[in-house]
Amino acid sequence: CRDAPVLFLDTAVAGPGGEDYLSMMILIGLRDVFGAAVHVYREPQYLYTGYAGDHTKLYGNGFGYAFAINQTLMNPPIPAEEVRARLQRRYYKLVVYGNTRRS
Repeated sequence: CRDAPVLFLDTAVAGPGGEDYLSMMILIGLRDVFGAAVHVYREPQYLYTGYAGDHTKLYGNGFGYAFAINQTLMNPPIPAEEVRARLQRRYYKLVVYGNTRRS
């Protein structure tokens, strides 16, 4: 079941200024368990080891979450239309919302 596709949704955490510890920790944990099988709509780049941006602009300087996921686990961007099509086909075995108030 670890290779079953999982979709993670929380567009607010995609860029600096939208950091949400709970949401980011959920994504880090999903990547830990399911690896590349986790598809993320609008990946938060700062979570990955290859992030070249300025981590000091992140909440708390990115402490505890920035650079937490190996860069090799990052998937190519998924267009919104493709996400919708996959959802309609019931492609994903699990859909996780990082934050139900924002997503």
